[in-house]
Amino acid sequence: MSASLMYLLLRQVLRMLSQLARDGGAKDVESRDQAHHDEESSMPDPHHNIATLQY
Repeated sequence: MSASLMYLLLRQVLRMLSQLARDGGAKDVESRDQAHHDEESSMPDPHHNIATLQY
């Protein structure tokens, strides 16, 4: 194989690997954000006071 063909193949492989790394990182951030949101939504509302409810 010629050096230019090897260079082009290596460049393409590195481009695909960097794209996979970016996509994986975005999924990690998304899943951490979703876990944080789920945690917050399961916590009781600090402004909600049962004593102030009127029936």
